Amino acid sequence: MSKMKSIKSEVSLINNIVNKLLRLSRIEKILIVGLLDLFLVLFSIWLSISIRLGEFFLPSDNDYFTFLIALFLAPIVFWQCDFYKVVFRFLSQRHIVQILKAAGIFIVGWVFIIKIIFPNYFNIEIIFFPRSVPFILFITLNLFLILLRFSANNILNSSNFKNRK
Repeated sequence: MSKMKSIKSEVSLINNIVNKLLRLSRIEKILIVGLLDLFLVLFSIWLSISIRLGEFFLPSDNDYFTFLIALFLAPIVFWQCDFYKVVFRFLSQRHIVQILKAAGIFIVGWVFIIKIIFPNYFNIEIIFFPRSVPFILFITLNLFLILLRFSANNILNSSNFKNRK
């Protein structure tokens, strides 16, 4: 009986959180999604390098610039690709293509800055940057961005949250 009560309290907690999120203004929701996207970008970069190395990656020295560039570049690219005009309740295949394009543009720009701009104009050399990392990053970043959006879509379209104001 206590297990059933625990499950009901967890569902109630999730319902309260989702209802509070639904009541936020559009700008507040965009900020939350933008911060989640930034986290996913940073996590995807770290995960891609870790997968390539086959071990837990700990950045050192100039490796931090790879993450710093991503923090500045990702929001600009995602905003320019109209990433945040999508209403999560109405996702479609067109939005998946939009995510793939934005992630691809971000990764190309990120690699260009790290491998061309930094060494040639700022004398900052990223010592370890395998060529396979951008490909792994493309897969992981798209996976996480699409999962985030479709998870939100499923939650928002569940019967508990339809037609709520």
